Amino acid sequence: GEGPGVGEGKYDVVLTAETIYEVKSAGRLIECMRRLLKPSGVAYIAAKSYYFGVGGSTRQFEEQVAGLEKERRLERVGLWQDGASNVREVLKLGPVIGPA
Repeated sequence: GEGPGVGEGKYDVVLTAETIYEVKSAGRLIECMRRLLKPSGVAYIAAKSYYFGVGGSTRQFEEQVAGLEKERRLERVGLWQDGASNVREVLKLGPVIGPA
């Protein structure tokens, strides 16, 4: 939900799918996850590697996370390719543990 104080710092896990297709919304998504997750929490983002016609991509999201989020690190934990459709990925945004 939107608004101050809604679930802040309460969640161990946040799941999202098809939420990074527009580059302009990534900053809001990152901020939302920052607010909702416990310090030890993780977020999983299921997405296409590239969104044709709207410009979003998992690589662009990785760059935005690197620029906006210093407490958490993004890593790819799943990759699906069938050779016929768009490549799909699952990214994990978790706390930085040890050297980056």
